[in-house]
Amino acid sequence: MGGGVKKHYWQCFRKDYSEEFSFILKSDKGQKYAFCSVCRCDISISHGGRSDILLHVKSNKHAGNVQNSENSQKISTFFTNSSSEDSVTRAECLFTYFLIEHNVPLSAADHAGPLFRKMFPKSEEAQKYACGRTKTTAIVEEMAKDSRDDVVKHLQTGPFSLSTDGTNDTDSKLYPIVVTYFDKNIENIVSSVLSLPDLQGDSTGLNIGNLIINELERFNIPLKNMIAFSADNAAVMMGKKNGVVAVLKNRQENLFVMGCLCHRINLAAEKGTDNLPLNVEEALTDIFYYLEKSGKRKDCLKKFQNLHGCETRKILKHVCTKWLSLGKSLTRLVEQWDPLLSFFKDQVKCVKPSCSVGISSFTIPKQPASDHSVQPLVSKSSKSSQQGFSLKRKHSESEDKIITKKTGTSHNEGKSTFPSVRSENQKSLVNITSGSLSLEEKLFMFLSSSVNKAFCLFLLHIHRFIFWEN
Repeated sequence: MGGGVKKHYWQCFRKDYSEEFSFILKSDKGQKYAFCSVCRCDISISHGGRSDILLHVKSNKHAGNVQNSENSQKISTFFTNSSSEDSVTRAECLFTYFLIEHNVPLSAADHAGPLFRKMFPKSEEAQKYACGRTKTTAIVEEMAKDSRDDVVKHLQTGPFSLSTDGTNDTDSKLYPIVVTYFDKNIENIVSSVLSLPDLQGDSTGLNIGNLIINELERFNIPLKNMIAFSADNAAVMMGKKNGVVAVLKNRQENLFVMGCLCHRINLAAEKGTDNLPLNVEEALTDIFYYLEKSGKRKDCLKKFQNLHGCETRKILKHVCTKWLSLGKSLTRLVEQWDPLLSFFKDQVKCVKPSCSVGISSFTIPKQPASDHSVQPLVSKSSKSSQQGFSLKRKHSESEDKIITKKTGTSHNEGKSTFPSVRSENQKSLVNITSGSLSLEEKLFMFLSSSVNKAFCLFLLHIHRFIFWEN
């Protein structure tokens, strides 16, 4: 028999190759090949099968590729979880809005991140929270930009009114521009701050008017859409020749001008209260400063507040330059009237009489049935720095003459800056000097009068809408 051709047996890819070598996969070239995922190439395994794979693993090419793959990072590590990132951004925006809403300094944001990480150690958002004052300031600017853009769109397409007033800060001259317009989306009238420009130069009507015009032109807002202008009644604002109104009317002839209603109402109320026989502002100021610097007096007042069943509240300070504070201060005074009366009565007992005519010699006056005039215990002084109290004292005619002689006044003068005392036995008037009564005695006599309390209730009732109680 003749010799035949030797038959060759070719090796094929087997699944156990991938189990033994995790980087060896099935090749797309056929059964006689295997794919190395490290070297990204096809290997012929037709002759030795597993032996061919081992030869490839021991090669320098495969060893170098393995080392490079170990030193390199996966591309997935360069991408963060979008949902986690969004939650952190949301937390930063919410806390920034919290700072704005409660008027907290933005520097507080520097301490927020470390605080949150200590408070919520297991929270992923707290660990990634990184929003200091710089980033918080940027977020505030973006929030303001979005809000301002919405306002500008309404002003560019519809009518609006504008009002402004300067700050009393000596370092900068800020003139906040407040606009009022009708928002069709919510079907309501909206008032918003458009911008807060800083005036360069003197605060003249020409400069302020040009500042307003430049701000409107900066936002491409047509001047014809401004139909009304409101400001306080100062000449620099309302002057028809050199005021802000004159500058604006040169560009908008149909502009409607109106002074500040709050200022007008306040001026009218101030003129009206000048005719009242007592000065409530001075009484409020004296009571506040009598209690302000003494913790002992405050504690004593708290005891009388608890005794009368009143809520423990502090007496509010009224500042004449901030006239809106008068309503709140007067409301607090009326609420605490009875505790204050008992408090000053107790204080009078502890104070040494300032003159030979002590407070124990006086009684709270009662209005005679035949006398229809009202005489309060505190009348308004002719000088704003002084305050007097009308008292009724039980004394004889001889004592009456002695007091009159000491004060250097007669019964018929009655022109002292302090009101007079009417004797029970005589209807003549006796003037009391400013040094005759201590502050405790004066405040006690003020609070002792039901007429004075009636005047305070009257003022509080008619001026409630001026004082901005609500």
